[in-house]
Amino acid sequence: MYRIVLLGVFLASLVSCVPHKKIIYFQDSGIRGDTIHREKFNYRVQARDRLIVRVSSYDTRLTEFFNLTPSGAGGAQMARMAYSPLFNYLVTDSGYIDIPMFGEVEVVGLTLEEAREKVQELMRVQVPDAYVALRLGNFRVTVLGEVGTGKVIETENDFLTIYEALAQAGDIGEFGKRNMVRLIRNAGDSSQIFTLDLTGKEVLSSNLYYLQPNDIVYVERMPVKTFMTNLNTVTKILGIATFIFLAERLVNTFAY
Repeated sequence: MYRIVLLGVFLASLVSCVPHKKIIYFQDSGIRGDTIHREKFNYRVQARDRLIVRVSSYDTRLTEFFNLTPSGAGGAQMARMAYSPLFNYLVTDSGYIDIPMFGEVEVVGLTLEEAREKVQELMRVQVPDAYVALRLGNFRVTVLGEVGTGKVIETENDFLTIYEALAQAGDIGEFGKRNMVRLIRNAGDSSQIFTLDLTGKEVLSSNLYYLQPNDIVYVERMPVKTFMTNLNTVTKILGIATFIFLAERLVNTFAY
């Protein structure tokens, strides 16, 4: 029985060793300064996005109406209000936001800067000094699987890289497949699933390097992790059985 336990521990030590190559990022990158080229990322507004629109003008009545911010509101309170559905604009399925007094504005397919300029141009027809600030109000992604902590990540920025999201989730664990990371992305009424190899440098120049709102990143677990979990349970059972066996032998020895 004792030999069986030793054999189990020996096998566990062999199987639990994850090759160094499987846990290293950017393995084929040059040491002395590779340059990775990629197109500038410009997120384009999609249906069901929420856009936070804030207006500046010397006409305080206009700014109070559109910004809906009571005097004396602190930074934390303003942040909570900005993310409330009452204080931002939902992009309809047909691609419009409905701005009070100015009507519908088609924004789907535009970059955030293009959408900002379009809304500002519309407002300046009636308010010449109007200045519009516009940003996303629903940039959140989900990270699941073999990571430090699976979580939903929200950001106030207009972009988030896959490496930033993984870092916020505690990075990929030792038993996570860095060469088999799934990226699930909404595409209208369907979803697209991409498989990324983060051990290479191709992702750095890919259009998947930057995440989009509502993306899901899933890190697959190596089979060895499941094996180790099961083996740990088996080892505990064998340990208890060994203890009972030795205790019985000891009792029998003293009995004679």
